[in-house]
Amino acid sequence: MTFRERRTVASFISTLLIFGIYFYFLLRRYQGETLQLSEELRFWAMATLIFIGIMVVFKIISYIIFTILHAIATREYEKIDTDELEKLIELKATRNAYVVFLAGFILSLVTLILGMPVMVMFSSLIGAFTLAAMSADISQLYFYRKGV
Repeated sequence: MTFRERRTVASFISTLLIFGIYFYFLLRRYQGETLQLSEELRFWAMATLIFIGIMVVFKIISYIIFTILHAIATREYEKIDTDELEKLIELKATRNAYVVFLAGFILSLVTLILGMPVMVMFSSLIGAFTLAAMSADISQLYFYRKGV
């Protein structure tokens, strides 16, 4: 397994870990409260923004930690230069992530049309964001292995 493949697997695992921990704490906090609709919208909007911020920061930290651990384990420093193939793989993975996120976004809007609680809409939106990030990692791993 190459450095880039290992980095992609580490990214996938960190995404799964972040989502699991954050969603667990979010649901525990939400279950204890009874909120009016405007307060509930504010709560979920703030929770979604916090989730995005946590996800970005944790991803950066996990990349740094992975690079350090890889350098220690292999005693090699991998330059993160991207060639044309790498750029193409990233573009295709990003395209797949957008498709997954768009499907999740539409699904979250459908939950509102069906009269489901706001919690379901925002939960599906956070889930769509996470699935999009995971699909980007899976797509990259697939294209690294298969080639483009």
